[in-house]
Amino acid sequence: MDSSEAGFLLGAVPGMVFGLRNMLDQVRLILRAKKVVREHGERFAHVDDLSAMNGFAFKSSPLVQPTDGPAVREAKEMILARESKFLLNHLKALFFVFGGSAIGAFLGALSKLLSTHT
Repeated sequence: MDSSEAGFLLGAVPGMVFGLRNMLDQVRLILRAKKVVREHGERFAHVDDLSAMNGFAFKSSPLVQPTDGPAVREAKEMILARESKFLLNHLKALFFVFGGSAIGAFLGALSKLLSTHT
């Protein structure tokens, strides 16, 4: 592996770590939401079914129903409150991956170029 390839991969690592951390924070939030619902003896179907949970994250307004119990409403509000931050952090992670990879590849190629000329 030459230095530009190593720079490319190393440059992508911070963005990937940031994205994984964002996903871990989302999982923790969902676990807290499940706990709130469970403590009140209610059921939150969107958290039990992963595909429904993904649908809730991207089409949230029609899924908050007036018939929801107080714990389910609180859980949905917890998730909705973090929705924009979650999506923004994923966009940042994407930017960090692409930007870091490009900068790392450039610096790797530059270091190889400089080392061959000295």
